[in-house]
Amino acid sequence: MLSKAQEWNLIREIPKIKLEKAYGRDRLIDPATESSLIQDLSVPNKHGRTRRMREQLRDFLTIAQDSGMRPSEIFRIRIQNIDFTNMRIWSPHGKTPKARRFVPMSNRMKNALRIRVGDRREGWLFPSERSKTGHLTSIAKGFQALRDRTGVSEKVVPYSARHTYGSYAMEATGNIFAVADAMGHANVKSMVAYQRHSLDSLRSAIERRNANNDARHKSVFARN
Repeated sequence: MLSKAQEWNLIREIPKIKLEKAYGRDRLIDPATESSLIQDLSVPNKHGRTRRMREQLRDFLTIAQDSGMRPSEIFRIRIQNIDFTNMRIWSPHGKTPKARRFVPMSNRMKNALRIRVGDRREGWLFPSERSKTGHLTSIAKGFQALRDRTGVSEKVVPYSARHTYGSYAMEATGNIFAVADAMGHANVKSMVAYQRHSLDSLRSAIERRNANNDARHKSVFARN
């Protein structure tokens, strides 16, 4: 659109736009951090509102880490779009066809969703009477309080859970296209942030190459 505006002499030149760094894309929720968060959220609480908030945070983290959904997509999950039989969720939201997709459901996620859904057949997975949309729209304050209680770094944000999914899925499968589709990325260049190669895997690759070369060298010397 900016190019068209310049072509039609509506603007003199196309402004250079630099996007701010998205927090959470460079920080994983490692096993130790996850254990701290889940342990805190699992503590029984008698207060209704506080208990609901803890349950929302716990379920949010489970869904985000096990499916790679964006926070906004998780908040807009409708019960009728949850397919327990095929263990997947239909996410109809997004500006591009790639964003509208099925996302995977782990066994842990399935169990959490079963409890949250209960006997309901339709409606929002995370309903909220306080919101104009009828569903939860943010857990930022609750997550900040959770970080303060557990001593987790402030660099860990709700979006970090999605980044954790992308990083581990890429490392485990190496299938950039499958992971990109599951996460709703239209451009595979967006997957660069999730490529975290282990030094052990690189070292093993070189060791295998050296071992093969040594075997070839020995066979040559044996023939001579």
